[in-house]
Amino acid sequence: MVLSIALVIQHSIYVIHSFIGLVNDRKKRARKTLSETFPAIFSGVFSLFILIVPLAFTSIPFIRKYICFIFLSVSFTTFNIPLILLPCILSLMGPRNFDSGCEDGNDSESEDIP
Repeated sequence: MVLSIALVIQHSIYVIHSFIGLVNDRKKRARKTLSETFPAIFSGVFSLFILIVPLAFTSIPFIRKYICFIFLSVSFTTFNIPLILLPCILSLMGPRNFDSGCEDGNDSESEDIP
């Protein structure tokens, strides 16, 4: 449980940091965030899953029954919360764009310069 919470927080920080650093409307920022963070988070979750696979084929019933299930649920929550739930929440209720004064991402200050 603690490992799952730690990994979800770590991957959520990656997603939120990428979302806040982009300039555009919320939906476009959420798409760009997913395109930037998905490979890193997916490779981390996939490597955790690869580490769990040998536990499923062990001869010790306790490890196969309990520990394998716990780690599979950890990898499931680590993948779903930061990559599916969090971008949906950010695209609907995320912070506005603070880098420019307009919501659509067009920089109105650069148009005033002759």
